[in-house]
Amino acid sequence: MEKIRFNDKVFKDRLGAWVTATADPDFGRSWEVVLGCLAVHAKLDRQDGQSAAQSKREAYQDFALAFEGDEATYTMVGMVHEFEQMCPMGLREDGSFEKAVADAISAARGEEVEETPTPVKQRAVSRPAKPKPKPKLELLEGGKHE
Repeated sequence: MEKIRFNDKVFKDRLGAWVTATADPDFGRSWEVVLGCLAVHAKLDRQDGQSAAQSKREAYQDFALAFEGDEATYTMVGMVHEFEQMCPMGLREDGSFEKAVADAISAARGEEVEETPTPVKQRAVSRPAKPKPKPKLELLEGGKHE
């Protein structure tokens, strides 16, 4: 496999800023879980004579390759899947999630990338409340009184 230049700091900073801008606590938590798991992967997979920084770069690159559909461990595939599922539905449906991750990967590889748009926080739809029905008094003997 050809070695591809990959700057894990660029990937982490760019995608992390986008995740933070979503202001979704569950999505933010899933990003933190991904970062923690990648740190553990880097520590466990570090080869003799390999720097910690290189091992970390490779872990981040493996995550990126798993996102792109390349062969990966079940752990990497699971992290990608969990991360995607925790992204707010509207950002998945409109393609924002896929674009943000792809842009972060491209930037980490040193490719020219347009600025990723800041996600717009999804707002709850407000509807007028239905009027409450008149309370009914039910007697213990089973009869009803209105």
